[in-house]
Amino acid sequence: MAVPIGATWAQVQATDHQGGYSGTAWFPANSTRHVVSWKNGGITDYGTIPNTTASQVQDSNRAGTLVGTRHNGSLGAQRSFRTNGGAIETLPAPLEAVYSKAYAISDTGDVVGGLTDRRSGKLADVAVRWPAGQPDQVVELAGAPVGALAVDLDENGTVLLRIPDANGNTWPYLWRDGVTTPLNRLPGATSMLGNAIANGRVVGTVTTSAGTQGVFWDKDGVPRTLPGSTAGRSINRDGLIEGEISSSPGTSGVWRLGTFEANLGTDARTETVGDDGSIGGYRYNGGQYQPTVWRCA
Repeated sequence: MAVPIGATWAQVQATDHQGGYSGTAWFPANSTRHVVSWKNGGITDYGTIPNTTASQVQDSNRAGTLVGTRHNGSLGAQRSFRTNGGAIETLPAPLEAVYSKAYAISDTGDVVGGLTDRRSGKLADVAVRWPAGQPDQVVELAGAPVGALAVDLDENGTVLLRIPDANGNTWPYLWRDGVTTPLNRLPGATSMLGNAIANGRVVGTVTTSAGTQGVFWDKDGVPRTLPGSTAGRSINRDGLIEGEISSSPGTSGVWRLGTFEANLGTDARTETVGDDGSIGGYRYNGGQYQPTVWRCA
C-alpha cells in the first residue's frame, strides 16, 4: 500500500475487517507519527495531537473508528485516543491517572483498556471501559481486581484480561457481566499472556523454563501451543492467527486453528488479522517500513 505524501514510512496496525486498514506514518518534517488509514484506494491523515511525539493504533471497528495510545517522550505521558469523524479526540481519564491505554473497540463502539494510578502508594493498573453511549465517561470493570489490564474485547462483550499473581507473573482471564474467570493453563507454564480474542477463541504467549511459545485456546477452553512459534499476536473470528516464528526471530507466520500455514518471510512483520482473511503489517524496504496487506485463502 502507498505511503502518505510527506511521510518516509508507514505501517498497518489495525483493520476494520472489510478492506480498511489503519496505522501510523512517520513525517520527518516535524518528526512526528501521524495516525492514518487506508480505504478504497484513498488515505486519510488524521494528523497528531499537540504535545505528542508518537502514536500507536491498537484497534478499529467496522465503522472505521480507531482507538490507540499517544505518547509524549519528554513528559512520559501516555494517553488514549479515539477518532471521531476525521479528527482525533483524547479519551477521558480521571486526574489521578498517570497513564491511560485504550486497546480495543467493539462494533457497538465500546472501548476497553486500562488506567494506571497510584493505589496503596504504588502504581497499579485498573481495567476500564469507555462506554459507547457515554463518550465523556470511563468506568472500571466491576469485579476485576486491581492490577488487571483489559487488552481485547469480543463482540459478545467478553473482555480479555491480564492479571498478575502475587509473584508478579501474569495470567489470562475472561471478564463478562462482572464475573472474572481464569483461562486454563498449560502444565509447566510460569506465566501466560492473552493477546487477542475473537468469536470465543483466544491467542497469546506462554512462558516455560524452555522459553516462550505461542498458545491458542479454542472454544473448548483447552490451551494448545502453536507449533514453531514464539508468540501468537492476533486472531480473527474464523481462527486465523498471526504471530512470530521460532526458527527465525522477528519473522511473522500464519496459523489456522492452531495449525501452521505460512512463513511470510524475514522482511515481514504482521500486526493484525481481519475477519475477511487479510493480514496487515509492513515489510522492511530499504531500511523503511512499507505498509503491506497479505491475503489468505
